[in-house]
Amino acid sequence: DRWQIRRAGRLVWADALVLSGPIAELAQRPAIMAGGRAALALIALGPGVGDRLAALRRALPTYTTLAGHGYEAGASAWDGMLACRVVAVDGQRLIEVTARAVAALDLVPAPRGWRF
Repeated sequence: DRWQIRRAGRLVWADALVLSGPIAELAQRPAIMAGGRAALALIALGPGVGDRLAALRRALPTYTTLAGHGYEAGASAWDGMLACRVVAVDGQRLIEVTARAVAALDLVPAPRGWRF
């Protein structure tokens, strides 16, 4: 998975994820997915988007392990950008967490099937 975001022709975000070999084994590593089975990167750009960081962090409390909570999340904002990464135990939990993140950002409506 590789993608880039440019603003006025200037690269402001680049992300690349390449997994090969024993994927399930790699996913156990703390720096990769810490045992999770689903992950996302949510990026928002625009004036004032950083003002939503506190709301996003309230909606997705930070935990140090997947155990008991079903996900780990972290978010930062800088220079008109907001980035959030989430690793979850499975796709269903990732959808639930993503729906909370999208609602907290209040930038676009969550897909109807994602409302919990």
